[in-house]
Amino acid sequence: MATSNPLDRLREQRALKLLQALQGDLRSQMRLESDESGRNRENMAASLRRKTRIARLANPQERERIWSREQLPSYEGVAICSLPKSREFWREVDVLTWCKTELDAACMLLDLPTGGKKLELIARIQDWVHDPEILARQEEQRLLELQQDAILASGRVFAFGCNSNGELGLGHRRSCEVPTEIESFRGAHVTHVYSGFDSNFAYARTEDGQVFAWGGDESFPVKVPRKVFGTNSVGGFVFAFGSGLQGQLGLGKQKIAAIPSK
Repeated sequence: MATSNPLDRLREQRALKLLQALQGDLRSQMRLESDESGRNRENMAASLRRKTRIARLANPQERERIWSREQLPSYEGVAICSLPKSREFWREVDVLTWCKTELDAACMLLDLPTGGKKLELIARIQDWVHDPEILARQEEQRLLELQQDAILASGRVFAFGCNSNGELGLGHRRSCEVPTEIESFRGAHVTHVYSGFDSNFAYARTEDGQVFAWGGDESFPVKVPRKVFGTNSVGGFVFAFGSGLQGQLGLGKQKIAAIPSK
């Protein structure tokens, strides 16, 4: 029975392959029976059943009846192999609840690799669905990294966050929600910035070795970076400045050092 339906042709081909396999089994059985001197009743019954089944499958209508009972993986009553291949459609499908057979059928429809564990199949489908967003995010990240590299190469400094003591170095004490450039560093080419965790002060070092400090406490806030003098030491000496009321400067006295002291 000729048909133009691709699914019918596939079923017909599978039925013919099954028929050929059964015929091969029958020939093997016949050779085995010819070599055996004593045929028991069970072997004869099995041979008869195979012959009967082969005779049934020789009829195209019988083959169609058998193969039509096969249940293809489906979604909402539609065979998965007939579903749309658009990302808009699959974006609304919850494949997390699907079984492995259904996921394999979906991967085959979408030209994705089949086989593997259930979670691997789900990941392939979801990656395909969100591929445009993933590529867009990767491009956005690439451009952001280029911008960051350009900023680092330029030596410019940006600050944001809490600014109650002028620790952002912007010339005021208002908090900033977005990175804002510290204008006083333009042209200085800063190479390092130091700021302790949860601290209200910061330091910066320029390419030519100058040191700047800003921030402080509520009593003496420094709202813009100021150059720290006396930080160059050719003899390997250590200088400290700031609050030393608990002896943390190591100067031998409990005092506040306004300038770097040896």
